[in-house]
Amino acid sequence: MKFELKIKSAIISIDGNAELDAYATDGTGTVRDPYILENYLINASGLGAGISIKNTNAYYILRNCIITNADRYYAGIMLSNVTNAIITNNTVYNSSGGILLYDSCHNILANNTANHNSGGICLDHSSNNVLIYNTINYNERGIQIRYSSKNIFAHNIANNNAKDGISFFYSTNNQIYENQFQGNGIRLIGQSISHFIQEITPDNMINDRPIYYYKHQNGITVSRDAAQVILVNCSFMSILNCNLSKGIIGISLLFSHHNTLSHNTANFNEEKDDECGIYLYQSNNNTLTHNTANHNGEYGIHLKQSNNNTLINNIANHNDQNGLYLYQSSYNVITNNILNQNGLSGFYLSYSSNNRIRNNDFHSNGILLRGWNMSDFIQEITPDNMIDDRPIYYYKHQKEITIPADAAQVILVNCSLMKILNCNLSTGTIGISLFFSHHNTISHNTVNQNSLYGIYMYQSNYNTLSNNEANHNSRGIYLEDSTTNRLTHNTASHNGIGIYIFNFNNVFLYYHLGPVIDTSSPISGNHTISQNIVNYNNYYGIILMHTNSNRLFHNTINHNRHGICLKNSDDNTISFNTAIKNDYGIYLWCSYKNKIIWNTLHSNNYCIEEICCWSNEIENNYCLKGPNDETSQIPGFTCSLIISGLILIIFLRIIFKQKRYLTHTN
Repeated sequence: MKFELKIKSAIISIDGNAELDAYATDGTGTVRDPYILENYLINASGLGAGISIKNTNAYYILRNCIITNADRYYAGIMLSNVTNAIITNNTVYNSSGGILLYDSCHNILANNTANHNSGGICLDHSSNNVLIYNTINYNERGIQIRYSSKNIFAHNIANNNAKDGISFFYSTNNQIYENQFQGNGIRLIGQSISHFIQEITPDNMINDRPIYYYKHQNGITVSRDAAQVILVNCSFMSILNCNLSKGIIGISLLFSHHNTLSHNTANFNEEKDDECGIYLYQSNNNTLTHNTANHNGEYGIHLKQSNNNTLINNIANHNDQNGLYLYQSSYNVITNNILNQNGLSGFYLSYSSNNRIRNNDFHSNGILLRGWNMSDFIQEITPDNMIDDRPIYYYKHQKEITIPADAAQVILVNCSLMKILNCNLSTGTIGISLFFSHHNTISHNTVNQNSLYGIYMYQSNYNTLSNNEANHNSRGIYLEDSTTNRLTHNTASHNGIGIYIFNFNNVFLYYHLGPVIDTSSPISGNHTISQNIVNYNNYYGIILMHTNSNRLFHNTINHNRHGICLKNSDDNTISFNTAIKNDYGIYLWCSYKNKIIWNTLHSNNYCIEEICCWSNEIENNYCLKGPNDETSQIPGFTCSLIISGLILIIFLRIIFKQKRYLTHTN
């Protein structure tokens, strides 16, 4: 029996054809006489999806509805396992998702408006649908296609969405034509060539200029009026003198080789989430010369799993993260490029090796290396690479060298008995980096105002750091997966974190085996940190994370959020330190068998705080009252009191039960 619904403000949930029939105001559910659902006004705040329809194959039309405020993980309109639906003339705004199709096929979405949502329209595992004449503006994502194929997207408007106009994630053989974009464009994401095979015609426009998409082509010169260029499995193509700005990714080379990109401008592709001026994925032996890639959201030029490319005389400035970014890309030639004032680094090499880096010019950033094994850090970096007209010194497999005092950045890989003395290594990315380098001396250097770290060590042991000044960095001194280093008389102030000791290998053990209190493991910190001044850092003065058997003594740690912090760190000795006017003087989280003795802790909001700790020895610390401390000396610790109290309660209950038993038996 049909019943007529007026405009309402309650969510609708339909499961199956029978419930669809009950909600319909007209129709019989056939192709010639579809059900009609219409004119709903729904505020879904706190209720889930505005309209949810699942497990139907009857024909129906959902039209003229307005849905707002659908909650996180929900959409205004959600279809799941649905076929034969027409969704038309609906409006969804201020919601987590606009319209979502999951595991649904042979549906039509036409003339809908999805603005100001986290996601405009999403198809997930849904194929053979038609999206036509929809308006999708000012969302975080416009139209997102995931694991979906053979859909048609035509005559849609997708303007000023933060991350993309249309993105295809592991989706193939979709047809995209006559769509209009402003401030974003088309993104293709996948692993194999098949994930990038679409039909994208040049009547798709960004800012009234065409998107050129080529697949399986050779020897073509791309028209200069391009707004975005995408090459899939192409070779010997030329992209010359194009302005590919204010979109999403200016140029994408996907499984494309032996192409030439020259004198292009790819600027202000500036929204977040991997946007860049020029992107190469699994593309080799290409030549990029005299291109400009400035002010992009993440990277100027990004190479991913791409080898033997040549980048010469390019400019990549003022990008949010990195000017050039190489990920798992090797044997590339990077020469005579200008890489200035990018957010993190001028040139970031991540898990990439054997690249030739020569005569590049940096200003207010430098070179950043990241990897796992020693081979990841093996490059050819010559001292004609300059930061502010001073050389970058990179050494590999060297011994007993004193670094020249004119250094702007120093990188040591598998070096020992080296000396870095009296250098000013500031205003770059990382002042001093040591990788797999041991028994070196770093003394009396100034490493200030670097975008990441003043001094960084990775898998580097038995080094001495003394009398260095590491201020106004993201982290002043950062030791990762390293052991038995000595840090003394350094200043690490006004950083995000002053001194940071972190062992990733211990993280692996902790999350796979649980807390490991046996500190006889060879994976341990065993650092000596003494007589350092660590003040006015935004977060932590000194933090030990997943690192054991360290000794901290006679340090001054004032005016930080946390003075000294231990997280998942055991068997450390913290003694004779002074921590004044921090939020927490000493803070321990899931840390065991530590000695906290003879420290001076006063005018902190909290003197010593423990969370989930036991077997720590906390004695003879002088703690002048802070606003949340009631005693002037801290002989014990919080968790021990709680555990002791619980044990006492259990003991008293046992005694009480025994007395009741004896009374009853007598």
